[in-house]
Amino acid sequence: MALVFVQSNSSVDDTSDTSHTVTLNGVGAGNLIVLLVKFEGAATTVSVSDGTSTLTNGTMVDHGNGDLHGIWCYLLAANSGNKTYTLTLGAARPYKRLHIWEFSYSGTVALDVQNTGSGTSAAPQSGTVTTTGTDEVALGFYGEYSGEVFSSPQINSVAANGSRINSPAGSYTASWYRILTATFANGRASGTLGSVVDWICNIITFNAVAAPGRTTRNTLASPLGMRLGR
Repeated sequence: MALVFVQSNSSVDDTSDTSHTVTLNGVGAGNLIVLLVKFEGAATTVSVSDGTSTLTNGTMVDHGNGDLHGIWCYLLAANSGNKTYTLTLGAARPYKRLHIWEFSYSGTVALDVQNTGSGTSAAPQSGTVTTTGTDEVALGFYGEYSGEVFSSPQINSVAANGSRINSPAGSYTASWYRILTATFANGRASGTLGSVVDWICNIITFNAVAAPGRTTRNTLASPLGMRLGR
């Protein structure tokens, strides 16, 4: 079974502190969890836990202005139930945003490729990636702080299957996903703004591989007419 979107959520915390949370109810055991962390201020360390497992950190993007940071974190096999995902920063930081996505799959799933992007323009875009699988999900995120509302989220120049944009209202952060059934080369996560601003934009992809089928044993006939396994 291909990767399938299950649910998403987002939360915002403008105060300067070291912790923030986002919840998902009814998480499926073994599903893929992908979570965006965005914050402002100086760079610091990031850790996210669901209370049982610590999520794996992707690659952090730090804008050259020194005041804008973002990272994808992920858990390849989710713990089931109503879950609270807690962000812990190495130092107090303001304007924290969390966007969380859940996807179901069969077989196994693994990180494929990722890349970061930052700049100053009206066209946020990540660095390029070349995917390797035909059953993948690719996610992009965008963050800034000027009050521009992001639009036209894309993966490899194709419209996203789903997105969370400026959610909650006034958070000026977006994340989006696209389910892939073919590989692409040198593609990006991208979108559009109304004016030129500083921004960060990352892409990350995960590849699902179906579980191997059951193997049927070959048999040989014995001289006595018995069937012997081989």
